[in-house]
Amino acid sequence: MARSRRSSRTPARSYSIRWEEGFSRLKQFAEREGHCRVPQSYETEEGYRLGQWVNVQRRTNNKGLDPGRRQRLEALSGWDWDPNLSRWEEGFSRLKQFSEREGHCRVPRSYKTEEGYRLGAWVKVQRNNKNRMGSHRWQRLEALSGWTWKVRWINKTEE
Repeated sequence: MARSRRSSRTPARSYSIRWEEGFSRLKQFAEREGHCRVPQSYETEEGYRLGQWVNVQRRTNNKGLDPGRRQRLEALSGWDWDPNLSRWEEGFSRLKQFSEREGHCRVPRSYKTEEGYRLGAWVKVQRNNKNRMGSHRWQRLEALSGWTWKVRWINKTEE
């Protein structure tokens, strides 16, 4: 059965409208939150599954997202194609600064930077994930001055 000219264009037009709606909602989120790290399960008050929409855009980028749409996403404050990698890099950068300043990587679990970054928690996760992380990350941590996988805390009264 032959498709009519109108029905063959409807899916593309419909997709375009849905994309614009998602982009508009992401832009509002970015303006309100200051970033585009939308949790995958996040829904707007109206029930729009923004987290899923963002995840689809990130996956689609690897399969040839329209260059104009890619450019619009990248222009948003806080847009990131791989937020997990960016979060890891941020933690590593902060740990490197700590190591250079303190001469070790024995970050107390409750330690937060002046900006409020929970570096102690990030370091604890890295140590707990030693056997699950990629060798590249593992090697970068071991290259830091004072890095150790097991930390033995010395009681202040013993020093």
